[in-house]
Amino acid sequence: MSQSTNDWNKPRQKNKKYNKKTRFTEKEISFNQILDQGYCIFHFVGKCQGKCRLKHLESTDRIFHLIKDVLMNPSNYLNFDKKRFLDNFDCQNKSSFFTICFYSARGVPCLNSDKGRFQKCGGYHVCYPELQKCKHKITFSLHTDFFIDLINSLPLAKHSILLP
Repeated sequence: MSQSTNDWNKPRQKNKKYNKKTRFTEKEISFNQILDQGYCIFHFVGKCQGKCRLKHLESTDRIFHLIKDVLMNPSNYLNFDKKRFLDNFDCQNKSSFFTICFYSARGVPCLNSDKGRFQKCGGYHVCYPELQKCKHKITFSLHTDFFIDLINSLPLAKHSILLP
């Protein structure tokens, strides 16, 4: 035996703070950095098909729920005034839903933006689908990235605008 029993009893040295479940070593991280590390964007909103080869955060992890909350209602966390946006948009008596554009978040060209279905509001680029295909609600997607404080598990007020 080359190692003494004293070596096994020593506490592990911690040189970086990290989230124990996800092993992120940064103090803060952007959503795009999480996706770049191989995590599934659809898992955060419950749309992953199960045969996915990407990584998935544990649904019990606080970071998972924080990301899900920001994705499902970004106007609660980001400085985006959805009332102002809807005042300048004809929803044709349909309800509205705001989220983050999954295409731009994954670095894929946004089809809605490419076809001219977008508006700019308060510095944000907001895309939307073909209105004729929306029966009951219109999903508006913000082209933005957001940051999370991993030490305190909180969304940060800063964000960056993603180009279409």
